[in-house]
Amino acid sequence: MTILINIEDAIVTRLTQGLGRMARGVSHYRGELESISQAEVTDRFPIVWVSFAGATKTEPYGTSRQQTKTTGQFSIIVADHDAQPGGTASVGTYPLIYGVRRLLSKQDLGQPIDPLRPGIVRRLHDMRCDGKAFSAYVCRFQTAWIETALDNQHWPCPQN
Repeated sequence: MTILINIEDAIVTRLTQGLGRMARGVSHYRGELESISQAEVTDRFPIVWVSFAGATKTEPYGTSRQQTKTTGQFSIIVADHDAQPGGTASVGTYPLIYGVRRLLSKQDLGQPIDPLRPGIVRRLHDMRCDGKAFSAYVCRFQTAWIETALDNQHWPCPQN
């Protein structure tokens, strides 16, 4: 679905520009957190990943039977040293969470979507490496967009 790719790309772009040097990288999430080794922790953090979390609702839209309004969620994962008051020189997860929520809330990112609405923030993962604590949190955002179905018994035309 092209709209999902466009939204993810727009989120990555906004966070890359807005977070600047707060994060070493902002990219699409491809399971890196599950496969990350302790040796990679200090090299890659602080990092932000973006992923489509799923559609939560689809309902008819307008008078046409061809259109639906789909509500979906996007997950923004932030990972870094645990934020402790007066702690490390690293950014920490708490400022990243704040930055992500501030940069994305109420934004449509130039896409044909409802403005992003912030949702839950929850801890995803904890780990220790060389005596240092690291953590990852997920920040959820919700939006909606219009999808147009094919006519009954029709196939899509090739897209250029």
